[in-house]
Amino acid sequence: PEIYFLEASVIYERVVGKKCQEYAGTLQGLAQVYQKSSQYDQAEASFFEAGKIWLEVFGNTHPYYLDHLDKLAEFYCESGHCQKAEPIHLKINNIRQISRRPLPHHEPLEGRRPGDHGTDEQLLYKLAAKENGYTHSFPNCAA
Repeated sequence: PEIYFLEASVIYERVVGKKCQEYAGTLQGLAQVYQKSSQYDQAEASFFEAGKIWLEVFGNTHPYYLDHLDKLAEFYCESGHCQKAEPIHLKINNIRQISRRPLPHHEPLEGRRPGDHGTDEQLLYKLAAKENGYTHSFPNCAA
């Protein structure tokens, strides 16, 4: 399986660039292959590179980034470094608590309808997407 992820990463890098969800997903898959074969140094490097991309492309409250952090924490526990996993789990929980917080009713955003209880992140994204002409759930990959 390692060779397939390596080949896919080369193709994605060439076709859409490194700052793209497909490239990050391929790196994360490669990290998990390394993890299963106990190649922990290579796994950690691939997890870190994928994480930088998820964070840059989607931000720190996006489900893809949070899922990545969860897999990274799982990797640390499996590789015998549970002390590194604990702060990651705390970070995930803090981000999830903050991103679930609805906007205060006395600070309405343009485009917010009465009874709209989306999170700050969701509402701000909707406005940014509308302004930039995005019609899908996340922006196109940045090459």
